[in-house]
Amino acid sequence: MHHLQRSIRELLTDNKPLKVAVVGVGGTGSEVLIGLVRLHDALVALGYAGGLQVTAFDPDTVSPSNLVRQRYFATDLGRNKAEVLIGRINLSCGMVWRSCSQKFNSDRARKNWDIVISCVDTRKSRKELHQAAFSKGLYTWRYWLDCGNDLSNGQVILGTPGSTARDSLPCATQLHPELMDLSLPEDDTPSCSAVEALSRQDLYVGKEASLHALNLLWQLLRDKTLTDHARYFDQRQGTLGVRRCIPRPRISRRRLDSPPEPSVISTVPEASAPTPITPHTPILDAVLGVHLGTQLDTPLLREALTALLSDLTPELLAQAQAEGQTQLRPTPLGDEIAVYH
Repeated sequence: MHHLQRSIRELLTDNKPLKVAVVGVGGTGSEVLIGLVRLHDALVALGYAGGLQVTAFDPDTVSPSNLVRQRYFATDLGRNKAEVLIGRINLSCGMVWRSCSQKFNSDRARKNWDIVISCVDTRKSRKELHQAAFSKGLYTWRYWLDCGNDLSNGQVILGTPGSTARDSLPCATQLHPELMDLSLPEDDTPSCSAVEALSRQDLYVGKEASLHALNLLWQLLRDKTLTDHARYFDQRQGTLGVRRCIPRPRISRRRLDSPPEPSVISTVPEASAPTPITPHTPILDAVLGVHLGTQLDTPLLREALTALLSDLTPELLAQAQAEGQTQLRPTPLGDEIAVYH
């Protein structure tokens, strides 16, 4: 399980806005940007008056092929995508969000973003984001939410770049380095028509990716915890897979060459190694004759009980003795189990 980072929790408690960057407002990014309005309103309704302060980045302009799968209209043709959507949101919802008609370069990535949501469609762009997220000492992104999709499938992965906490989350480029492998072929040429655009991506694949992304943020900010941080979907197969939040194992700070610290004071003498107790015939006689009846004393049953008793170690016997199930009594042959009933 992942817990919301303390810095984000403090911002919410102090009614300060969370600084969110949306990189790319195309098929998925435009849906994410519109959905963030509802997330902002929900946070305000819960008492977090600061809500979200969003900045959208995209250098592209609206083309005819964008009108089918993206949140644009014919009157938006030729205008910058980020400016169109942010202007519409501010006008209709009373926000003061910001737009940037330039790329999300290193200078802009250097700001202290609480959440960066990337909706890019090239490996080159994702590699630049990875370099920005993991440049030590320069960039401080609390969370990086990456969205990607192909024709009918996609993935949404929330990570905490640079975090050393036990419940830190790996980012998309750490789980899937191929997402930024420039040696792999990719078709990043712009579509000339809506038909061509639909042949590359299904009509609602970006919508579904945005819903999973927004849902992860909503769960994190509302519940302050997450059980999964990555989701993989395939619309044509109708499948959905998740990756659970797995905490890192604890690492002991004790030197390997230092003696172990005593944890429990015990009066029982330490044994060199736990050795199985050799069962004795009286034990089997007691079990077979008293509990099961002598008529069941067969060689096969005696052999099975012998194997069972041979698995008992001194530690297990001590536990059983404490629970009142067995007692130990010394004999010339060593400790022997005495069955009481």
